[in-house]
Amino acid sequence: MRILSEFDIQFSLPAPATMVALLSLHPSLDPFLTQPEQLSIEIPNTPNPIPATTYTDAFGNRCTRFAAPSGPLRLAGSNILDIPGDLDEINPDAVQPPRGLVGARIEFAARVQRRHDDFERGFVGKLRVRIDRNAAAV
Repeated sequence: MRILSEFDIQFSLPAPATMVALLSLHPSLDPFLTQPEQLSIEIPNTPNPIPATTYTDAFGNRCTRFAAPSGPLRLAGSNILDIPGDLDEINPDAVQPPRGLVGARIEFAARVQRRHDDFERGFVGKLRVRIDRNAAAV
């Protein structure tokens, strides 16, 4: 079975930040790669990629650490895997009922000023969690 995995994540940072991205395949899938894994960390419309270091965390995941500047940022990558074996069996009548799931409602509101000084003074957050005690833990 051939699997193509692609992503293109773009966002804008209000301030520089050190980031750790877990966007690489797990090392256990390396034998199935048909070409080297590609991960691009860049500022859109500029020729130079952002330097990054890769390490393996305590769970065996491949992590990428980099210093992101303020402004637009793009993380993109693609992989092609050839995995031997048959496809998983599909049951078109399969149903997952909603009962037994934890009922949680999380509301979060925050106000952030555009300038960094205002951000430090003006961050307002509110977090409410409601958990149904009769629900099974997931």
